[in-house]
Amino acid sequence: MMVIGGSDCLLNERRAWFARVVSDAPTRWVVSVDKEGAGDDPNVCADTYERTSLEAQRALDHVRAVRWLRRNLTLVEAPAVDVMATSAGGNAACALAGATEEVASVMLLSTGGGRPFDADMRALTENAGTIASHLDRVEQSPRIGETWLGNSNPEIWWWSALPLTCAPQMAGWRGPVLILQGSDDTSIPAESSRLLARQLEDHPGVTVDYRELPGAGHDRSSEPPANPTRAMA
Repeated sequence: MMVIGGSDCLLNERRAWFARVVSDAPTRWVVSVDKEGAGDDPNVCADTYERTSLEAQRALDHVRAVRWLRRNLTLVEAPAVDVMATSAGGNAACALAGATEEVASVMLLSTGGGRPFDADMRALTENAGTIASHLDRVEQSPRIGETWLGNSNPEIWWWSALPLTCAPQMAGWRGPVLILQGSDDTSIPAESSRLLARQLEDHPGVTVDYRELPGAGHDRSSEPPANPTRAMA
């Protein structure tokens, strides 16, 4: 199983989330492809982190990783990799499924993806005015070395993710998709995940299981479920 974290550059948070995945995974191998330069300062993302955080680079890194796994783990059957992604990691998961024949199933935790990320952010009501004005500037001129409104992800990542949606990236892929989404998520609007579920239902060979957690926010609905690969059964 390959797990894909969100957009932030906080190393300890990434490790803690990965540890929770590993503790419940009934699978032999659990793999995470981390981005260089992660640290513990929520207001600073290192230069190396910015260079590896762009969505196109992140998707390519995961494609290379599954190819490495096939060679070095001598995986015989294809597809052989289950993918679980949280929050902004959904973009890389969708791109990975569409770009290789190695992905057996996809689990998306609070990822949205039914609308462009830009539209999702503009649909949020919390700090809507500040977010909208910041988006307008970032779309035109992202600043290297600056974080998004002081949070732990770089502006250049936001710029690369804003136009993306999930379903077109998964065109041609076949398999089961599990989508978990909190109804009260203030980071990713639930409507975006609902819309993605409807879009993927129209893809031949894709089976969709959409589960919405009443009253759950982003943190709760981004948590890995117990026995994650069994949840796909």
